Amino acid sequence: MNNTKFKIPARSPDGQNLKFRKAKSAFTIIEILIVITIIGILTAVFLGSYGGTIEHAKVESSAQEIKSVLESLKIKANSGIFEGEQESAINNNVALCYGMSFDQMQGEVMTFTTPFNHEEQKCSYEKSNLATVEIQKSVQIAQISDLQLNDINIYFFPPRGEINLTYSNENIEYKNKLIITLNHKNYPDFTKTLNIDAVTGRIEVK
Repeated sequence: MNNTKFKIPARSPDGQNLKFRKAKSAFTIIEILIVITIIGILTAVFLGSYGGTIEHAKVESSAQEIKSVLESLKIKANSGIFEGEQESAINNNVALCYGMSFDQMQGEVMTFTTPFNHEEQKCSYEKSNLATVEIQKSVQIAQISDLQLNDINIYFFPPRGEINLTYSNENIEYKNKLIITLNHKNYPDFTKTLNIDAVTGRIEVK
């Protein structure tokens, strides 16, 4: 009987290690690429969210600035600020109304004063002491009321800071609730509204 034995060649340890190292190296590169991709996605999402938050805050701060100025004008009218002696000031129509104008076409928000007509119990339309209300440059007036007005003027008159609204170059009195919409020039969906009650003068930002 032939007792010849066949031996299976042993695998080279070096060959095994080389293949293992190659597999391990390839797997590590894939992992790195996956991690880099995930980091890139998360960074883009974070920066987009962070940037959006900042731009939205600009609209919010502009609306709050306008509200703050409006309330200060109302307080001044309520305080009965006038020029000269009180009695003669009232009799001579030099008590002051304080107001703010919005011009959508020009993109301007301005404060002003006008003389208060004591006999007719209303503000004159002769504006003076005009000053710009500083809002963020990236924020604009998107809409003035649901009537799509181009302009609106808000007056607070003494002695109780009552409110009067006019539009179209002072020719028409506005008696509804006034809603002024601000938005971001580059992100139109970022909006805030100023809600002004034409009866009570209450001002809200929404």
